[in-house]
Amino acid sequence: MSASGDSDISALVDSLLCTLKPEKDSRLEGERYLRQIERSPTFALRLIQIIDTAGQNLQSVRLVAAVTLKNYVKKYWPSPDSTEDFEVPAPDRDALKRALVPLMFRCPQFVQKLVSETINLIAWVDFPARWPELLPDLMSKFESGDVDAILGSLRTAHGLFKHYRNAFESNALWQEIKLVVDQFAVPFTRLFLATWNRIPELERLSKEGPEKEKSKEALDNAFQILLLCAKIYFSLISQELPQVFVDHLGGWMEKFQNLLNYDNIDLHSDNDEEPGILSSLKAQICAIVTLLAKKYDEDFEPYMAVFVEVVWKQLLGITQLQQDDLLAFNAMEFVANSLLNYKCRSLFDRENVLESICEKIIVPNIQFRQSDKELFEENPDEFIRRDIEGSDIHTRRRAAADLVRASTKHFEERVTKVLTGYIQFLIAEFQKDPVRNWKSKDSAIFLTSSLAAKGQTSRHGTLTVNPMMDVVAFAKAHVIPHLGSQVEQNVLKADCLKYIVTFRVQLPRAVLLESFPAIIALLDSPNTVVHTYAAHCIERIFTTKDISTGQFTLQPADIQPILEALLANLLKPRRLSGPDRENPDGVLEENEYTIKCIMRTLSYLQAHMLPYINVVVTGLLNRLAFAVKNPGNPRYDHYLFESLALCIGIACRAEPKAVELFETVIFQQIEVVLKENVDAFFPYAFQLMAQMLEYRVGEIPVFYLQLLDHLLNPALLEHEGCVPSVVRLLGTFFDVNPGQMTDRLIMVLGMFKRLILTKKFDHEGFNLLRPVIDKVPLERLREYLPEIFRLFFQRLSTSKTPKFVKNLVPFLFFFIVRHGPQVLIGVVDQVQTGIFGMLMEKVVLEEMGKLTRMSTRRLCFVGGTLLLTESPDLFGGRYDNWWAPLLEKLVKLNELPPEKEVAEDLHSFDLTADENNVSMPGLVATSQNQLIFAKKPERDVTADRGEPRQFLAQQLAKLSANQPGQVAQKCANLNPDVRNCVMLYCQAAGVNVV
Repeated sequence: MSASGDSDISALVDSLLCTLKPEKDSRLEGERYLRQIERSPTFALRLIQIIDTAGQNLQSVRLVAAVTLKNYVKKYWPSPDSTEDFEVPAPDRDALKRALVPLMFRCPQFVQKLVSETINLIAWVDFPARWPELLPDLMSKFESGDVDAILGSLRTAHGLFKHYRNAFESNALWQEIKLVVDQFAVPFTRLFLATWNRIPELERLSKEGPEKEKSKEALDNAFQILLLCAKIYFSLISQELPQVFVDHLGGWMEKFQNLLNYDNIDLHSDNDEEPGILSSLKAQICAIVTLLAKKYDEDFEPYMAVFVEVVWKQLLGITQLQQDDLLAFNAMEFVANSLLNYKCRSLFDRENVLESICEKIIVPNIQFRQSDKELFEENPDEFIRRDIEGSDIHTRRRAAADLVRASTKHFEERVTKVLTGYIQFLIAEFQKDPVRNWKSKDSAIFLTSSLAAKGQTSRHGTLTVNPMMDVVAFAKAHVIPHLGSQVEQNVLKADCLKYIVTFRVQLPRAVLLESFPAIIALLDSPNTVVHTYAAHCIERIFTTKDISTGQFTLQPADIQPILEALLANLLKPRRLSGPDRENPDGVLEENEYTIKCIMRTLSYLQAHMLPYINVVVTGLLNRLAFAVKNPGNPRYDHYLFESLALCIGIACRAEPKAVELFETVIFQQIEVVLKENVDAFFPYAFQLMAQMLEYRVGEIPVFYLQLLDHLLNPALLEHEGCVPSVVRLLGTFFDVNPGQMTDRLIMVLGMFKRLILTKKFDHEGFNLLRPVIDKVPLERLREYLPEIFRLFFQRLSTSKTPKFVKNLVPFLFFFIVRHGPQVLIGVVDQVQTGIFGMLMEKVVLEEMGKLTRMSTRRLCFVGGTLLLTESPDLFGGRYDNWWAPLLEKLVKLNELPPEKEVAEDLHSFDLTADENNVSMPGLVATSQNQLIFAKKPERDVTADRGEPRQFLAQQLAKLSANQPGQVAQKCANLNPDVRNCVMLYCQAAGVNVV
């Protein structure tokens, strides 16, 4: 390598080392250098050289180089969904694909996984069409005997095929899977069988051979290979069962059955909390047979009874240790799926079978274990994450609850009778000695919830219940009384709160009101789980609606008498530790459920909160002052700023002058955010500023204008999360007082240029330009318009994307509504004579049929009507040939069936997704920093034009009056359906086209 190349590598190594330093300035300098050179040719190849050749004393450099390479590929590898304006150069792409697999084979394991992940990132885009040699390269090591290389190949293949599990069905997917199976299945099966056949000898050597430890390691590696093979097998059969696996299903099932029955203490885990390799393999096999039984029941039917017996045997022998949790979960899932299958009914509809399931599987696996208690007390955040947020999806309790619901599908009366007997027994045990037997009541509450809840979502709670279970009576007898009891058992308090959350839709208003004082009191509990569950319970109740009426179960008037106590406990600061140098008042608990409850209370009560706004704002600002110094919990921070936005909206809607008080207190914190460069809070600060500025009338205060230079600094756009909020705030300056912005117009248009030329943020370029076009006088704008439209055509010719066109067309019609069609045509033709016709043909008319949002349709319809009827160039002029096609498009646009648009329910806003991983429509907080309650109200610039069809008819009549006979003649040549629609519009409007 040349001296220049060596110096480049050396500089790159130095920058990578800088990113690992604890000093923030050093890290930022290293990251800045990487950003500067990452777009240079061979950047990725230099990283590969560092990964491959860095010495043992620079293992950290190899690791950070591998991470950097992975992130570089993820960001810049060309793909249909990419929004970047740079991509890895073609020569580098080819070189990378040639180098990565051999590099992965020879890398040490601590970087091998990262290289494997990088291969998968490329393969998800390029495989198989642009990387056909990938599979042969991976399979080349299957018979090499090189265990590390084989494991690397299998890990990469697993990562490559894993997305088949959840991919949407398509012809391209079927073709890819067929290609993979045709090439991979036979060598892969050979590897699996060869490894299985080695097990007896390896087992013997690990017990009797001269090198026992080495043989044990070899045995462990063999099971690592079998585990990866099982994971790959699961992926390859996820979409359909390939014929090659159908033909050899008996052989695979025999080996899986043997593995489930196999045991070897050397393959057990030494860690009570982590599964051993054998337990992990058995868990994966249970997942495989569950999939086969659920999706390919006819093929699997001959093996069903055998596996029910084998899996049952596994369940009876599983320990209560956490290391066996995944195996227990997957085994119970298989049994549950078998119970749901009507064909398997005879396997369970025998004497004592269901009773045995209840006694030996369900009841033992719902018990609150010592490990649960330790988690509850020592790591409450993790306990809450698993329990409230549903991340306990692979826990025994969740599996046992699913097993309860599955067993009631065909045997509801029988199972309910058995389990209610256990519930009564457990309650009786608790009542004998509430202090010692508290776990019995915990199990009773959990079992009752599992048995009663039939249809449940995290957003709405339980919508349908087991008709044999009286959830209200249970709540009155065993839940609500315990909330206020003096028995200091925090787990049971949490259980009761969760029961109310689960059945909140089923509980009558009177029961919820009765429970409220006790729930409010529990907000003050010193136990983290209890006061968190109390906040979560109140927050969920405030979103609960009556099933029959659709109205909120509780009304603001119901909360008014207890509101002061509620706010006092919600706003009470909770210190996690005493004072230190950085936090003289101690470390404040940043509980996202508490702050979310504050947000929901404000949203729920709205104007009823006015008497308490000062108290709430003071409490929120105290939290903000701490968060500014200690940012770290993104969801907590987001709900905190949402709460402030709600306070501003509630107070300023009632009295706009209140904005001055908010500016006084909030700007102090904003100054700290900007001065201390707390960039995570920049987007929130700018949105609150925009929200407050919107309540201003007349002159914009100096303290806003002083921030303009900071906002217009191009470096700010490097913080991608800031872009929407910077655009929002700059737009608000123009909305409030465009006259004060004219001297900075060139800088704003410079920012627009940067945005419009990027695929990722071109839509924000349009968002920035709209208020400029809307508010700045045309004469002041006219000199800049040709350059603006040149940028549009530059994008259309060099990097046209559906998103760009989707934003451009409504903008064009917005421009027409504000300044008329002739101005638009004149500006466009200044770019190139006659180009407006091409814009109509290739962009406008094509896109109009794809519009979905009703507000966008209306804008385009009104703007299109003005273009149709007020442009001499379009009617009888040089673009006359586009008049009739435009009218046809307008009619078809109007006649399109209205899209089903779900109204934004702002009160239900939530950062978390529902069970289907879908957020509320319209309420997705982009990058989790767009404030829903500080959203800019949409303004309809066509509001003064009336009903669209009537407007079109009136405009056509006006044009007809000025051009007698010509409009009617053009309409006569229209498509008959379109012509009839135009006639109906005119009749409805009471006008004639002559």
